[in-house]
Amino acid sequence: EALQTDGIMPPVMVAAEAGTLTPVLGSDIYQNLAFDLSPDGRTIVLQRVNRTDPADFGPWILRAGADPRPLETEPGGEFLIAPDSQTLLMLQGQGTAVIPLNADPDAEETTANQPLDFLPEFGRVFDISSDGTAAAMVDFNQNDPERRFTESLVIVTNQGEEQELLNVTGSILNAQFDPTNQLMYVLASELLPGETYQEQPFLAAINLETQEPLKLLSLPPQSQISMSLAPDGLDALLEVAVPNASNPDAVGGQTLLLNLFESPQALSTGIFSRPESPQLLPYEGLSPTWLP
Repeated sequence: EALQTDGIMPPVMVAAEAGTLTPVLGSDIYQNLAFDLSPDGRTIVLQRVNRTDPADFGPWILRAGADPRPLETEPGGEFLIAPDSQTLLMLQGQGTAVIPLNADPDAEETTANQPLDFLPEFGRVFDISSDGTAAAMVDFNQNDPERRFTESLVIVTNQGEEQELLNVTGSILNAQFDPTNQLMYVLASELLPGETYQEQPFLAAINLETQEPLKLLSLPPQSQISMSLAPDGLDALLEVAVPNASNPDAVGGQTLLLNLFESPQALSTGIFSRPESPQLLPYEGLSPTWLP
């Protein structure tokens, strides 16, 4: 049976002028919900759902020069391709599965793309160090009665070692390694006291050697917020909710630019610029992200 590809040809790696847009996958038959691009730029993993059959849902893999195909694994939630471009970390059931991407697509369903490992304690994976030796993950502390309503940021190494870096009464919203793998930037929130449930978000940097957190920025309580660290580690983008001046009841997303280090030399010494306030950029939208 021929595989339906929504009428878009599979991508072929060719040199192109900067700014050239090339469609690689349509959405007539399947809706594309989320995707991640591998670090080597040759593989895309997508979450797709059939527009006429919602039960036909799950991850697909798209490689340069090949037709897109479903991954023979259980459906899951959030996912992230590892730095080796050959491994996928995906939320499945009550934990995180580590799934090979280089399995033989013609193998039996019982062996193709079966998880290499399963981490039952962790409910989210945010980032993987550039050398592939550690992952930043979230523990919802469901097995700890004293901290059941808190969340912890945990570093899990490829040797199975676990180290808790931060515990909050609110939520761990995002975490990213810096380019040197010496710092971890965390966007998290703490529960504010009072009868009304409110979480106050903050941005912190954690030295992975000393494991000491340094709060860089506190933000007003809000539910709409995201973070993206620049590839060179010198700046960060934050998406925040900003009230509309002409309509106080309306809230829109605004992009903030936060300068973390004045230069690569400052980054190597770990001396933050610590600006008084981030710069408000003239852009609106959701989840601003740095290009590689």
